[in-house]
Amino acid sequence: MTETPDQRKPMSTRERALVGICIVLSAALVVSVVLLLFFALGGGGPTCPEATYVPHVQLHTTETPEGFEVMVGGVSMVVPLQHYRVDVQKDGRSWTGFPAELMDTTQNLTYDWGPSGEWLNFTDVDQNFGLSWGDTFTLGDLESGSEYQIVLRWWEDNRVVVSETVTAP
Repeated sequence: MTETPDQRKPMSTRERALVGICIVLSAALVVSVVLLLFFALGGGGPTCPEATYVPHVQLHTTETPEGFEVMVGGVSMVVPLQHYRVDVQKDGRSWTGFPAELMDTTQNLTYDWGPSGEWLNFTDVDQNFGLSWGDTFTLGDLESGSEYQIVLRWWEDNRVVVSETVTAP
């Protein structure tokens, strides 16, 4: 004999509880996926420049026969190079056509020539097109007795990320 809808057994309390739990878990899963997609696509995040996360960068300077090497000794988060601007100042005056973008099209780039023949070079050591440990700024042919400052700025609002000052011997 086959059962008709009117002849089915009623659901037990246990079966009702399991169905209820499945419904609640399914709804929670749908809400989680919607929220994940919302935030993954950029919704809900801060939009003002002041709220933008700017990585923390540490620099280490070494004197060389040509001038100085300023190496990235640590970075809180690797960010593509195009998110930074660099300025070199000689005795307080900019000579890099500030703000110069850190290009992501080459691993080595001489950025600019200073007023007395100085030069700035950047080397993306691991060629990942992001500012990361070991990447190096090189200042060369510096004028003796002059003070040089490398200023790394955040692209969005020109906020100073880090700067390093050296005096040519």
